Amino acid sequence: MENSVIENSLEESREKENIIGQYIKLMRPHQYIKNLFVVAALIFSNNIGNLDLIYKTIIAFISFCLISSAVYVLNDIVDIEKDKLHPKKCKRPLASGKIKIKNAIVLLIGLVAVALVLSSKINLKLTAIIFIYLINNLLYSFKIKNVVLLDVFSIAIGFILRVCAGSVAIGVELSSWIILCTFFLSLYLGLGKRKKK
Repeated sequence: MENSVIENSLEESREKENIIGQYIKLMRPHQYIKNLFVVAALIFSNNIGNLDLIYKTIIAFISFCLISSAVYVLNDIVDIEKDKLHPKKCKRPLASGKIKIKNAIVLLIGLVAVALVLSSKINLKLTAIIFIYLINNLLYSFKIKNVVLLDVFSIAIGFILRVCAGSVAIGVELSSWIILCTFFLSLYLGLGKRKKK
């Protein structure tokens, strides 16, 4: 009897760990490295030792991580039927049925809300950039994704918005060369992504 209770408890624990793992997988934290572009303004303005500005940059980074996770959840909701037919993407949490669409929508709304509220703790300019990033990705998911060149420019805008977020978070002006470098690097990354499709 005791062994049965322990086994059931362990099984429930494993199931909870598994579902949490699926939600984490849905949010794609391995993609957060892209949000390090937020740190560019802090580094290039020579404020790397300013603790107050480091704190603000970290908040901006976390806000972008949350909103980018929301975008990945949105993409998986929109592409669920296509993903089911894909040999690799069919294993994603939504396409495989391990997470229900209604639960993914709740997660999506929660991520967006927390990202906007958190960014507003720094300033409304940062919140505006987070919101613009969301709109850009909504357009990408529903309209631009399959339009040649426009899709790449949409990706590039996303990276520029990351750099701008870091800038407004700490109140420094971006130089034109940082914006240009970010734009061309992101174009390169975007074209690379298109080539893989």
